[in-house]
Amino acid sequence: MGQGGIRGRAEATGLGVFYGIREALGDTEYMKKAGIEGTTMEGKRVIVQGLGNVGYNAAHFCQQDGAIIIGIAEREGGIYNSNGIDVRRLSSTAVKQALSWISGSARTLRIQWNCWKKSVTS
Repeated sequence: MGQGGIRGRAEATGLGVFYGIREALGDTEYMKKAGIEGTTMEGKRVIVQGLGNVGYNAAHFCQQDGAIIIGIAEREGGIYNSNGIDVRRLSSTAVKQALSWISGSARTLRIQWNCWKKSVTS
């Protein structure tokens, strides 16, 4: 493929996560046992573990398909907004910067976004 790798490689793993979730939602018997209604991502509330390459792309594709990303968990803490977070306007670096002041702390944060306007409560 020459230099630069295979087209689509950067988002491949996150897209695979999205496909797995989408397929699981199609298993109505299993979803009923899990207490999850509906067979699509539409309106599903999602919290993402990490916003690196895989987490970002999984969140991006879920959000594109109608999911509401309400939280992002990182090692240093978490970001939460019950109304949803626009992952396209975030980056792993921005999340880490927002949480850097609690490094080493066990506290969890709630940050209300207008992505990138915030008010912080602990």
